Amino acid sequence: MRDPLRILVADDNEDAATTLGNLLSYCCHQVRVAHSGRQAVELARDWEPDVVVLDLEMPGMNGFAAAQAIRQGTEVPVLAALSGWAGPEIESRVKDAGFDLFFCKGVSFQNLAAALEDIAEDRLEALGDAWPDRAAARAASARARA
Repeated sequence: MRDPLRILVADDNEDAATTLGNLLSYCCHQVRVAHSGRQAVELARDWEPDVVVLDLEMPGMNGFAAAQAIRQGTEVPVLAALSGWAGPEIESRVKDAGFDLFFCKGVSFQNLAAALEDIAEDRLEALGDAWPDRAAARAASARARA
């Protein structure tokens, strides 16, 4: 059985964010939900998730800006973009922004969850000794910030 992932979901549509967060929680993952890009950045820095799922079209700080700020401020192994827009142009922007995954809204939950789990597992395994004990590393980081 896989270890539960720490997943941060950010979407300005509160119902969508909460629903996705609840579904991921039912899969035994630890989930936090943000409703703005700025809140996602703060939670990512404080909570150090394994995966961050960002809506791209949030007002204020959009998903692209939030991804950039998260990558600069913390070590998040996986960034996933979620958007109602699709096509080669948006996919190119997502890739250029450093996202690992791209999902169009309406994706089946099973496909989204499986992709998040697979890439996170691969990424965390590849980090190996750089991420040997996630709980201990997070506790040390929290003590350093206190």
